[in-house]
Amino acid sequence: MQKPVDFEIGICYNPIMKNKQGFTLIELVLTLAVLNIVMIPLFRFLFFSIDTYKMMQEQQKATMTMQGYMEELKGSSQYYNDLLVDTKHFWTGPDDIVVIIEPVSFYAFDDECLIYKITLKKEGLYKSYEIKGTLLNLEW
Repeated sequence: MQKPVDFEIGICYNPIMKNKQGFTLIELVLTLAVLNIVMIPLFRFLFFSIDTYKMMQEQQKATMTMQGYMEELKGSSQYYNDLLVDTKHFWTGPDDIVVIIEPVSFYAFDDECLIYKITLKKEGLYKSYEIKGTLLNLEW
């Protein structure tokens, strides 16, 4: 027969823990071991999620910056006079973007370049980002 519930000082009687003085050392060690088994994978998942979020945020920022600079290069006519020399151009743009412009296609009659390949590179904390595009010389 089960003992009735004891309402001394607002604490119910627990038949499992007959000693009301506290937990034993073995009970505490087992509890900590079970908590570690459960918590370690959760913390690994949390840290992986945070790293992935930071990497995607960096990638998005780098891509948006490089796409904006790419459009600025394509829309600006100040670079066309410099590009009439048929060599590879290399410089560092804003936000440490490395710009490489090289001739790809030449007009057959006067060796003037019609199409240039643009490569923009940006170094990030996690990896290097790169986008490519083409630039047409419309002033020939």
